[in-house]
Amino acid sequence: MINLLPPDYPRPRSFNEKLMVLIILFSFLTVLLSITTFYIDKRLQNKAIENKIDIVEEKIFEISAETKDLKKIEIQKEKLAKSLARRDKVVGKNIYWSIILNKLRGIVPDNSWLVRLSIKEHKELTIEGYTINGDDLKLMVDNLRDSEVFLNIKLNIINQEEIRYSKDYQPAEGFYYKITGEINQKLELADLEKRGDDTEI
Repeated sequence: MINLLPPDYPRPRSFNEKLMVLIILFSFLTVLLSITTFYIDKRLQNKAIENKIDIVEEKIFEISAETKDLKKIEIQKEKLAKSLARRDKVVGKNIYWSIILNKLRGIVPDNSWLVRLSIKEHKELTIEGYTINGDDLKLMVDNLRDSEVFLNIKLNIINQEEIRYSKDYQPAEGFYYKITGEINQKLELADLEKRGDDTEI
């Protein structure tokens, strides 16, 4: 059977249809560009935030390290304070050894030597030593009593015994002595100010 109807040719598109296609295509490209721009912008923002987080983490690490160092310093400070408190309890506060030693240097005779010198919390003085001459010991005690730095000087122990100073010296007869007394703190500090010496031990 023969089809006698004319073929259905496509109609040419009108101007309005072409415009509609262009509008749709432009809208699609605009949306695509907006999405791409939004995505890139978010990526850049996320990267900036990540960088800031890294910087903050580095700062936190530095602060943490500094805090640990500060804690160590505080611990050392507490240990030092306790050590100083123990020292003050043993030797007493405001003991200026330079003055005491200078005074004793002019008092202890040449034939005598000290083996122990202690000053306790309440300025209690103890001197132990040896001398090979009894007259030197008497002179030393008299000089201590005459000194304004020392108070209530007493010769507590005196024993005659053989002195062995070292293997390079021959043994000699002499005396072991123990002297006790007190430090005149007021005069000590006044003497210190006069000398302009502020060395405290």
